[in-house]
Amino acid sequence: CLPGFYGDACTKTCSCFNGGSCDPVSGRCICPPGFQDKTCEKVCPLGFFGASCAQECRCDDLCPCDPQTGSCNATLPGETNSTLHRAGHCLARQMITSWRREEEAHRKQPYLTERSWLIITLVLTSLLLASMIVLLHQACRQSATSRFPERTDYSYVPLRDINGAASCARETGESGNGNLGLEDSDFEEEIWSP
Repeated sequence: CLPGFYGDACTKTCSCFNGGSCDPVSGRCICPPGFQDKTCEKVCPLGFFGASCAQECRCDDLCPCDPQTGSCNATLPGETNSTLHRAGHCLARQMITSWRREEEAHRKQPYLTERSWLIITLVLTSLLLASMIVLLHQACRQSATSRFPERTDYSYVPLRDINGAASCARETGESGNGNLGLEDSDFEEEIWSP
């Protein structure tokens, strides 16, 4: 059969694309390197090349290669480049997000949150103010006490119990001065102020 035809008497037409040739008996397409599918319409997926796209690209950094030759210095079609660009952005965002999550997971968590520090600060400030108020109150009370001192060294002792009062009365009574004796009023409890 002539190229592009197959079957009995070569009457059937082949439907192979991208330079694919068909089997003259069955009409099945034999795709050139870099293409695949029943009609050779699909280009090899990224990362593969050669006949039936069976070989894997061996470029640095897992870059794609030419689907027909496997060359790493490949100029890809515009549509493939835009697809790679979008995929690269997507992967970069996913990688950055996963790195941030890992950093946050490994970052040391503070023992106390900002709210806890605020509560502790307020409690300590109120305690400090309360202690200052108590100290000021005590200082004011002490200054008032120093202005108006109360006699703490005074003790109440009746005159009749003072040493010598009873002996003095006996001596005056024995000397014959009966009118100079102590009167009852002398034995009354009296408070003398300085």
